[in-house]
Amino acid sequence: MNNQSAEQDAWLRLLSRLSIDVALESLLLVLLGYAAIRGLHWAAELYLRRYERHALIVRRAIRLVELCIWVVIVPAGLLRILRPDQQLMLAVLGAGAVAAGFALKDLVAGVVASVVIALDRPFDVGDYIEIRGYAGEVVSIGLRSTTIVSLDDNTITIPNAVFLSEAVSNANAGKLSCMVVTDFYLAHEVDYETVKTILWEAAVTSKYVAVDRPVVVVSQELPYGTKFSVKAYVADHRDMVRFASDVAESAKREFQARGIPYARVRYAEAMW
Repeated sequence: MNNQSAEQDAWLRLLSRLSIDVALESLLLVLLGYAAIRGLHWAAELYLRRYERHALIVRRAIRLVELCIWVVIVPAGLLRILRPDQQLMLAVLGAGAVAAGFALKDLVAGVVASVVIALDRPFDVGDYIEIRGYAGEVVSIGLRSTTIVSLDDNTITIPNAVFLSEAVSNANAGKLSCMVVTDFYLAHEVDYETVKTILWEAAVTSKYVAVDRPVVVVSQELPYGTKFSVKAYVADHRDMVRFASDVAESAKREFQARGIPYARVRYAEAMW
């Protein structure tokens, strides 16, 4: 009973401090935090219009500042405004733990996951990731969820808590360039060296290829033909589809000019 009475007294002391001025100061602090974040995003967009090559660094810096504002600066400011005593702090922590365990468990899990992502860094803004069948470029990492944009320009929102229990594939791991694998299925009788030369030239002459990274062509024998895979890096992972299309078009034109046949699957032909 004594503990309960002390806790009630602590809450009453806090309520006695509440006033219109305190409420306005608290609201102003939250609005300032929001305005600071919006201002950072606006300034970053203006900067990146001229210096797009710095996109990854700028977006990651904004991500860290945003996390610092909402997790450290705003809560610290609210505590300074309210000036709670030790007993009240214990009461607030106890009440917060109960609320988090029931009503806010998903939100708290998202915030914890956001902090873990910031520390462990399995991916960051600008990375091209894949998880649960969804793939795209990370454009923002919020307190509750992460937003990615797919190659089809679809915006996908994924709860941060998912990343704590699922495997994440990261194509570029903090770099603009990433590997693209383009497959071709040709007939068994084609000449290996000729095909590899055609595919290699199709990759290295593409305007999207990363010129400082190697281009490799490998082959694999299959029952219905030979599979050739072009493994090359694009200078910007946002050009993955364009690069694959560029290589396919260049190679196909050369295959047609030289009469190089594609593989034919018998059971597929029978269906038609």
